[in-house]
Amino acid sequence: MRKNYIVLALILAAILLPVGLRCLFPNLYPFFWTFLIVPAVLVPNWRVAGLILFVLTSIEYLTEWALYQGQASQAYWYALVGGTVVQWIVFSVITFFHIEQQKMVKLLHKQTLTDSLTGLYNRRYLDQYRKRLNKSQEAEIGGSFVLILDVDRFKKINDMYGHLFGDEILRQVSQIMRQTIRSMDTVIRMGGEEFVILMQGISSEEAKRTAYSIQNKIGETRFIHKDQVVYITVSMGMTAYSTGEHLDHSLEKADHALYQAKISGRNRIVIAS
Repeated sequence: MRKNYIVLALILAAILLPVGLRCLFPNLYPFFWTFLIVPAVLVPNWRVAGLILFVLTSIEYLTEWALYQGQASQAYWYALVGGTVVQWIVFSVITFFHIEQQKMVKLLHKQTLTDSLTGLYNRRYLDQYRKRLNKSQEAEIGGSFVLILDVDRFKKINDMYGHLFGDEILRQVSQIMRQTIRSMDTVIRMGGEEFVILMQGISSEEAKRTAYSIQNKIGETRFIHKDQVVYITVSMGMTAYSTGEHLDHSLEKADHALYQAKISGRNRIVIAS
């Protein structure tokens, strides 16, 4: 939002400054119209940047026409058009590199916060999420749940079928979770075969249905390894995110519930009280 105000201020300055200078020094060649490209190149969008520059260039020509009442020499108008062409070339070059830079920044940011194997958010994203959440009003987070999922006997699967097959299982499990949760929920790969699902603004019954739906879909999925069908199971620990409670404590409770699911036979969901 702050950046938008800065761009708006620069647009206004780009209009007022050259118009003011042109009125104060009518006999000078209006080289200061080059200020017009300043706000346009700050917008990382070709359509918006081009529209801004078009509007500002129109103001430039209207100002020149008003000053000379259409009586300027033909050579002057040729020079003005030539200057405009140079401005647009400079604008195009700078805007191109600016847009490419912004794309690279977004890509690097995405790579920093996502897991390369599954495309899910990673632990670094959870760290940022936790900091934001702990600084916010805790009372607004009531009715939320934390779920930790772990693929059962995953090390044995890797040992028997190889890590490439293990990676494919993680990708498909991730896809099942993404397809089952709501669009506002978040899935995070913590590392290895462990995942965290954050569900906000959801009832207890709906959170349970989501957890059991994920478990059933994964259990029914046929994973194929060299014409051999392999079935897997998952264990989960889930807890409500209570009002006034930090996310770290909820994660600990869900992790303990997951441990209980593991030691009590796996392929089950334990909900912490």
